[in-house]
Amino acid sequence: MRVVLTAIVCLSLYITAAAQPPDSLWSRTYGGYYDDQCYAVRQTSDGGFVLAGYTNSPGGAEFDFWLVKMSATGDSMWSRTFGTYNNDQCFDVQLTADGGFALAGYMQANGSGNDDFALVKTDANGNQQWRRTFRGSSDERCYAVQQTSDGGYLLAGGTESYGSGNSDFWLVKTNSNGDSLWSRTFGGGNYERCYSAQQTSDGGYVLAGSTNSFGAGGRDFWLVKTNASGNMQWSRTFGRGSDQDCMAVRQTSDGGYVLAGIAVGFTYDNKNFWMVKTNSNGDSVWSRLFGSNSSEECYDVLQTPDGGYVLAGFASFGGNGFWMVKTNSNGDSLWSRMFHGGVECRSIQRTADGCYVLAGRTQSFGAGFNDFWIVKTGPELDGEGEVVALPSSYALAAYPNPFNAATTLEFAVPKTMHVTIRAFDILGREAARIEDAVHPAGTHRILWDAEDCASGVYLVSMTGEGTRLTRKVLLVR
Repeated sequence: MRVVLTAIVCLSLYITAAAQPPDSLWSRTYGGYYDDQCYAVRQTSDGGFVLAGYTNSPGGAEFDFWLVKMSATGDSMWSRTFGTYNNDQCFDVQLTADGGFALAGYMQANGSGNDDFALVKTDANGNQQWRRTFRGSSDERCYAVQQTSDGGYLLAGGTESYGSGNSDFWLVKTNSNGDSLWSRTFGGGNYERCYSAQQTSDGGYVLAGSTNSFGAGGRDFWLVKTNASGNMQWSRTFGRGSDQDCMAVRQTSDGGYVLAGIAVGFTYDNKNFWMVKTNSNGDSVWSRLFGSNSSEECYDVLQTPDGGYVLAGFASFGGNGFWMVKTNSNGDSLWSRMFHGGVECRSIQRTADGCYVLAGRTQSFGAGFNDFWIVKTGPELDGEGEVVALPSSYALAAYPNPFNAATTLEFAVPKTMHVTIRAFDILGREAARIEDAVHPAGTHRILWDAEDCASGVYLVSMTGEGTRLTRKVLLVR
């Protein structure tokens, strides 16, 4: 195993020199004297950023949710805290269709000392509009939130009150006001914890995390796919008999999924980045390991406009720092980049100007023990040293066209916005609502499965912030 891994690392370093990875443009810290930990970064429609995590730097004994709004150059615009008199920790934030924000984590809101799922909705200025908690008799911890196509929200994490074992995946679906519509648990007799979830192109949901109940032994990656009502359609485990924790899942442009997280014991007892690519049924297509004989922990992954992937997390070789790895569409390393001084990079986003922003915590800079740390890179460069640019205009295409049963819709937006894509028949009747969500600047691909539609001509319409594009497609069975 040592020989194989050394070859991977050497190849990564060689390609890094040829592919010219991006350099840091600037970095910023936010925090006070005590403990401040950042878990999510999102780019906002004005080109700035919002950070979310938790803080006890105001001097309290316990933590509060903390939301920080930054300008495009990293200057603080405002910050807001939300919480109770007890321990409240935020792990995710998403932009909402009305320009506001949805934050999720857990709060000790019921006076019992137990943790409850917590969802906080704010306006565009970070002012709280409402707050909801979801509880049981023990601890429930939420790690992921997303606004769904119907305007409601999905929350995902772990529950110790419901389900089959010590801890199970817990999926909660709400309406647009945050009121619970239904919840589902998934798990076996031991320990499961969900760290990432999203709505899929078919209206269902995909959840990913760790399981001790199923798989090859120890903790394994666990991927669960549900329908729109939250009922399980299938699940898959990925592991090698030691401990693997899946921290992020994303649906990919081909309708499959990419999972990323931490593998323990693949190289002695060290931790490494591990990425698994599946098809639309959750079957493994390939997996890749990145790291050294030190310790590397991956917490986030995204697909890039060229069909490749970027992973982000923490590495300890050469001194602790944020580590990002760029791959091609087959998961082969193109380059990697270290930003020294970071302790834990939890989130990465591709920005409207073709750069990246990474966020987590640092103990090397700032005012206290742990501080929010955000790093903005320069643009990504291709193999010829040219900038890999994001689109400057809107675009919509379908391929194949004509198609039988399913086609891939590719759309481009020049900035972060809410995108709606619908299909209409020749009489103007809506045949399918294909997409209804906030998307960052870039080129995106989604699969339209038209299984329930009759043969014929359809008009596919994309709308977003006053822009509308329409393309004619032909479904032939």
